[in-house]
Amino acid sequence: MTTWDNLVSGEELDKAAKERKETRIKQVVKKIAVPVEEADGWIVTKEYKNGTVLMEKSKSIGELFENYVWMIFYKMGFKTLNATNEFKVSYSKNNPKLTQQVDVVAIDDEVCLYIECKATEKYDNKKTWKNELESINGYRKGIIDEMTTRYPGKKHKFIFATQRYAIGHQDQERMLDFDIANFEFDTVVYYDELVNHLGRAARYQLLGSLFARKKINGMDCEVPAIEGKMGNLTYYSFSIEPERLLKIAYILHRNNANHDMMPTYQRIVKKDRLKSIREYIDDGGFFPNSLIISIDTNGKSLQFDQSSSRSVSRYSRIGILHLPQTYQSAYVIDGQHRLYGYSDSKHGMNNAIPVIAFVDLDKNAQVKMFMDINENQKSVSKSLRNTLNIDLLWDSKSLLERRLALILHLGQKLGEDPNSPLYGRVVTGENKSTDIRCITIESLRSALDKSSFFHKYKSRKNDEITYHGTFDKQENDKTEKLVYPFLVKCLNNIAETCQDEWEKGNKGFITINNCMFAILRIIDDIVNMKLMNDGLDCVPDVSYYQECESLISALADTLNNLDEESIKKIKTSKGGAAEKISWRTLQVALHNRYPEYTNDDIESYIIEYETDYNPEAKDKITKLEQELVRRVKEKVTDNPNWLNEYIPEITRNQIISKKAIQENNIKVRGGDTSVISEWDFVSFAEIISIVSYTNNWSTMFQEVMTPKSINDNKMKTLSWIKSIGDYKTRVEAAKKLTKSEYDLIEKYYFAFCE
Repeated sequence: MTTWDNLVSGEELDKAAKERKETRIKQVVKKIAVPVEEADGWIVTKEYKNGTVLMEKSKSIGELFENYVWMIFYKMGFKTLNATNEFKVSYSKNNPKLTQQVDVVAIDDEVCLYIECKATEKYDNKKTWKNELESINGYRKGIIDEMTTRYPGKKHKFIFATQRYAIGHQDQERMLDFDIANFEFDTVVYYDELVNHLGRAARYQLLGSLFARKKINGMDCEVPAIEGKMGNLTYYSFSIEPERLLKIAYILHRNNANHDMMPTYQRIVKKDRLKSIREYIDDGGFFPNSLIISIDTNGKSLQFDQSSSRSVSRYSRIGILHLPQTYQSAYVIDGQHRLYGYSDSKHGMNNAIPVIAFVDLDKNAQVKMFMDINENQKSVSKSLRNTLNIDLLWDSKSLLERRLALILHLGQKLGEDPNSPLYGRVVTGENKSTDIRCITIESLRSALDKSSFFHKYKSRKNDEITYHGTFDKQENDKTEKLVYPFLVKCLNNIAETCQDEWEKGNKGFITINNCMFAILRIIDDIVNMKLMNDGLDCVPDVSYYQECESLISALADTLNNLDEESIKKIKTSKGGAAEKISWRTLQVALHNRYPEYTNDDIESYIIEYETDYNPEAKDKITKLEQELVRRVKEKVTDNPNWLNEYIPEITRNQIISKKAIQENNIKVRGGDTSVISEWDFVSFAEIISIVSYTNNWSTMFQEVMTPKSINDNKMKTLSWIKSIGDYKTRVEAAKKLTKSEYDLIEKYYFAFCE
């Protein structure tokens, strides 16, 4: 039999909510029973004089999740819910004793919702729900029939809510076939955040999603309106009570919960801003500017009854507009805060707000209108703009722009697909950065854009291909089907091998921007190496991962054994060079551990940047400096007044000052100051100053500073002397010189000293 008394309203509902908020369960037991209870996870929190104790333990993960979901519907204002998870409903008229337990039941004036909740401690992407979903489909009609006897005239919906389970493709298809709403944890969190911002108005967004294009019973759909033309678009201008518009309105928030809907361009509603708007409205305030919406007619024409045969003008006419009587039929492009400000307001039904309504705007037009309206608003973050560009550029006439849309889409999908190892780790849309969600789409975009995966084009206006990508099929959908699963396989290999470090987010070094950029670039290296070895120009299919798997595993092993210096470089590198530094650091580490990972670029880089040239450079710099000082000294000291005539004043004063300080130090120690010479304080910087002073170059130094084997002019001479002076400073600071820098030192060393 159905346990109707478990469905509560009013004060009983509030009492049930108080219990649901508790995260721990309590019991009073005798002290003698404490050891047994402690073995079951209970802990003593209080002792009583009568020989008993109060013990507590956390509710199970399943119960906590059920309560979390239940509280969302309670805060949304559903009038009747099940008091406990012991609610059972009969689903057989022939045998009323056949009952089904339902985790959460939420009922209001219009709908009955049935929510099945599944939660696990550790993330599980292998669990399938075939039996459970088929079971729901089997008893759903019986449950609806039974509930209708007590709650007639309502719409019914079954919801499958999960926490830390990835819903596979086959289960997603089953839910579609069985008309079961799929609430993965991102969706649950979205509605929790939304209800905390909107309060009971969040129910409209929920119902719009659950019953999209389903009729709203008893809705008054007529409004006086003016029909007008703007460019090639038809629009309607009218005023409407906010409560009426709220029922059909839908906000396309850019959030993981809505990632399958396009376009999803709105920022999440701000609670503080909404509160201030609501207070302003309740105090008699109003907003004269219009909300902008797009009415979705679902392929049907919008009825407009002209009030007279005469138009107001050539481009407008007055009449009665018949709005759709369906959920999710009016997409709010601009004005969501103003609209929701009327929710729970005393003026929700006795004010009328102005609206400009376009009809059936396509996704690109909606996104472009939103971006145009908000073009100069800082609140449209770079993350959101990147996300919007996926929708805006996907079908662009420019192949370069389509390529950008594909790359951004791949970055977004890696973060939003529950089957991706980067699920929940990429900042997308209006999601906030956290210790775990700390990889940006921009970083992934940068890595993919620099890779060889996709065609490169001459310009936005010229679609000439300048490079053929290894995965590119010239159509975004086809390219995605090849490259995305390949990347997921590669990243899964690394995630499983480096599990502990992978889970750390920005507390570790792998799942952060710098390292993820480096990993994607190295995956690109590996693909190119394998294709070259196999004599192929492009990846034939996803199974090509098997050809690359050994080196991908080598990369994972290298990450697991990376030295502290390399980890520090990856974690701390900042600015424009950070990505390249991280990539090169990981490249070198992988090459050193697995020499088969190599190509001409890596070999050249190691020769150029990783070989230690400093010991030899230090010796050559010292000898070269001594030789240049000797040549300058030989030219100027013929004149007894050389310090005043051939040396710039500022340089002369510096030399004299340094000499005096050194002499004083020697005197303090009781040493001989006669061994100190001005030339002891002449180095590369002073040489430049002397050589370039007045006409010194032409009268004394042109010949001695430009060997015939070099034949430099004055500017080139001063330039290389300065460069080698800079190298001297770096060598003294133990900073590595590159091969090119060492070659410059060697060139002038041999010209002057050999």
